[in-house]
Amino acid sequence: MAWLAGVLPEVGAIGVTAFGLVAVRGLVGSVEAIAAWLIVRNEPTARPLSIVALIGAASVTTLIVGLGLAPSDVPPGARGPVVAVYWLIAATAIYYSAFAAD
Repeated sequence: MAWLAGVLPEVGAIGVTAFGLVAVRGLVGSVEAIAAWLIVRNEPTARPLSIVALIGAASVTTLIVGLGLAPSDVPPGARGPVVAVYWLIAATAIYYSAFAAD
C-alpha cells in the first residue's frame, strides 16, 4: 500500500478500513455495470446479477454513509435518511428485477 500512498496521498490519512470499503464500493460498481450491460443484451443472468449488485450497493452504502466508516460528503444529520432512501430505491429495483414481466 506504500506505493499507492505515493500515488494517492489521502490513502494514508483515511485508514485501511475506509480504503477497503472504498475499494469494495468500486468492485460493487463494476458488478452493477456488468449487470446493466447484461440487461441491455437481455441475458438470462442479468436479473440475478442485478439483484446481487443492488443488495451489495445498498449494504456498502450503509457502511460508508450510514455508519460513517469511510469519507463521505453527506452531513451527519442526513445520513440516516439518505441510507433509508437508498434502500427504498434498491428494494424497488430488486422487486422490479425479480418480478417484472418481460
